[in-house]
Amino acid sequence: MIIEIRKAGFVNKGAELMLRAIKEKVLLKFPASRIVVAPTPSHGTRPFNKIAKEGFYLKASLYRYGFDWGRVASLAPRKLREMYGVVLDREVDVVLDAAGFSYSDQWGIGHTKELAHAVKRWRKQGTTIILMPQAFGPYEGTIHRKLIAKVVKDVDLVMPRDSVSLRNLEDVVGSTSNICRFPDFTNLLVGRRPDDLIIQKCAYVLFQIIE
Repeated sequence: MIIEIRKAGFVNKGAELMLRAIKEKVLLKFPASRIVVAPTPSHGTRPFNKIAKEGFYLKASLYRYGFDWGRVASLAPRKLREMYGVVLDREVDVVLDAAGFSYSDQWGIGHTKELAHAVKRWRKQGTTIILMPQAFGPYEGTIHRKLIAKVVKDVDLVMPRDSVSLRNLEDVVGSTSNICRFPDFTNLLVGRRPDDLIIQKCAYVLFQIIE
């Protein structure tokens, strides 16, 4: 099974924690699966070299001007793509979207529009689509409301992570069976204490601050 983790990356620690938490739990449940991430340019949130270093397969994807130019990669021989670990969009079985906080009026309709176009394509391909626990909305503009309504209609599961996000979605589409509130999942990762951390000194400093 080929599973894509979408939008999570290294832009901040929250996005990185989502990426690592999903990877860890997916491989625990489906150890034979291949996990795919679409890289961005070297200055982006998912640089090619870092994605490859972390052991992800690379998805051929570049969304520009309302079109996914990653389809051009299908012209390359399959053996060449497999040699470099490149996966086509149509080969993905499951998409796990972990955009965090992108689909809202605050960030404009661009992200939601891209998602709506992708969801329409994935639905035709038979791809399972899950929007991981994240923030949604609000949606005040007519166009934005239509876009998110299309998304919710076509995805398999939408997981708002708080009551406000749940209300924002239900304000647009009502209560539907594929909307279910779930909390943040990054705390599933087990933290590692730095070897040079001295607990007693940290506790002393903390108590000094409190006093």
